[in-house]
Amino acid sequence: MSDPLTIIYDSPRWNAWAKEWVLKFQRSTSQVEGRNARLDESHHRFRGMGELQIKTQTILHNFWITREDGTTAAERLFKFKPPNLFEWLLSNMPELGDPRQRKPKNNAPQELAFIA
Repeated sequence: MSDPLTIIYDSPRWNAWAKEWVLKFQRSTSQVEGRNARLDESHHRFRGMGELQIKTQTILHNFWITREDGTTAAERLFKFKPPNLFEWLLSNMPELGDPRQRKPKNNAPQELAFIA
């Protein structure tokens, strides 16, 4: 309170001005914006999303995420229920390859070479 600017700006006029601007700020976080907020968060966090990640997010949004009535975005758009996303993936995904063979560890002591 000893700062001279505090005395000048601590008035009802400046407080009303600050309150007016604070009330104009509106945070836009709603369930309607869920996917856009998720994409935006990822974009800022990772400095951009890769093409594959964007495609994956779009597929999950359209075919997996449901509303309260149990319908997906694709179902509402195409007017019929598409196959279950993960059942489709399991039936169309090739068998996974065998894990790589690791080289056996060499447990023999290594000689240290000293530079003189």
